Amino acid sequence: MQLLELGAFSQEKAQEYLIGRGNFYNWNLTQETLDAVLFAVEWPIPFHLNLVFEELRAAVVEGHAEPSPELVEAAVQRLMKHGRTHFDHWDERLAKMLDSRFPPYCEMILSLACNESGGVQVETLELRLSREVSNNQERAEVLRQLLDLLVSDGYLVRLQDKVRFRSALLRRYWRELKA
Repeated sequence: MQLLELGAFSQEKAQEYLIGRGNFYNWNLTQETLDAVLFAVEWPIPFHLNLVFEELRAAVVEGHAEPSPELVEAAVQRLMKHGRTHFDHWDERLAKMLDSRFPPYCEMILSLACNESGGVQVETLELRLSREVSNNQERAEVLRQLLDLLVSDGYLVRLQDKVRFRSALLRRYWRELKA
């Protein structure tokens, strides 16, 4: 048996997917509503699309309203209320993957990165890490290793001299429940 890895959908494929799911419920999803879901998710992997879609479905059923950008925001707020169910594994992985010295450094990096959707300057991270690691060479190596890990594991993406969360949902979870 070979494992099949599902990556992120393209924006077009994500919209087709959401429209298909919506058709099952006889929804006519407007472009604005689709855009709101994709903005809320940012990293359109099937799991995140499903999380938002299911919360949107619950909001529609409870409010007896049509899907709308406002209901998408309500759905994401509902998702964050029980976000630990869906996002705690991201937090737990840090403790399992790293020796005991590094999880707090990763949490510091993620806590700084979650405040801005556009990301945080690597220089800012290095400056903040200087409080914990005084040796310049050691600090640069620790930061490089941790950023490489956080990027390869899908927490962050690099943007020239910045890093930012790959997922708007994970960024929001980290900002609202962790920071």
